[in-house]
Amino acid sequence: MSQIDLKQIVAVALAAEIAKKIVTAAFLACGAVSTWFAGAGSASVSTLGWPIVATVVFGAALAFLVIAQRQSIYRCRYPAIAFQTEILEKSCSYVINEHGELLYSKRIKLKALRDQMDEYIDRYFWSGGGVPKPEPGEGAQEITEVARVGVWEYYRIFFGRVLHRGDVHEIEITWPLTNWRDSSPFVALSTREPTHKLVFDVKLPADEVGGSVLAEEIAGIDSIYPFNTEEIELDHGRCRWVVDRPSLYTQYRLRWTWKGAQAKTIPVLVEEAKAVEGTDREAGPTRVPHL
Repeated sequence: MSQIDLKQIVAVALAAEIAKKIVTAAFLACGAVSTWFAGAGSASVSTLGWPIVATVVFGAALAFLVIAQRQSIYRCRYPAIAFQTEILEKSCSYVINEHGELLYSKRIKLKALRDQMDEYIDRYFWSGGGVPKPEPGEGAQEITEVARVGVWEYYRIFFGRVLHRGDVHEIEITWPLTNWRDSSPFVALSTREPTHKLVFDVKLPADEVGGSVLAEEIAGIDSIYPFNTEEIELDHGRCRWVVDRPSLYTQYRLRWTWKGAQAKTIPVLVEEAKAVEGTDREAGPTRVPHL
């Protein structure tokens, strides 16, 4: 499935949603007209017939659309969740300084949606080997590890104060990462709660990366094709990417390559892999580029 196919699926789902709303409006309008006719004492039976029939037809069509939408495998279905926080801004800073040291941190500005809230649970994944423990920064009094689930490390951040509904608090977390050259060259933020803004600040060695990075919107870490891909030019290795009103339950990722190579989109990598497979099939297993 290509990126174009995904866009077509989204367009079909959007068209179905719009059609459902139109049918709903027509159903309500027919119901109102039918009620008005029914209340008119001088109306004849033949006059009352057409709005009743129209109401039944539109009601059946609406019921069909609702059932079809619920059964459709092309529609995302998430259970209703009582969110505890609303994220006003989430940002990450991935900076490699002149001494070759990686300074990585995350800042989360959140609003409490319930009373008696004194902690926030987050997670991280580091591909460079080892499991560095996050360290508390501004607004974070203590960080304790929860568990490792799959590739994710979960941890609790204690604020050092109790929040009540509507209170705003900002926390910072840092990581002592030293083996960045062995890690996969990307940084990502996800929207597990309603989020107003995401901010990426990246500074890379200009002589070790290409001239741009790829900004991708994906469903999750295991997604093959992104929903959207944007190429962002680097300014002497620097990049700032701001996402306003990001979609819920979505991951946003900046991706690049080392050794001065230019980052390539997923469809291009797939086509290159197909070309290698077609020309060198007898040489052994297919050489698939690292994604």
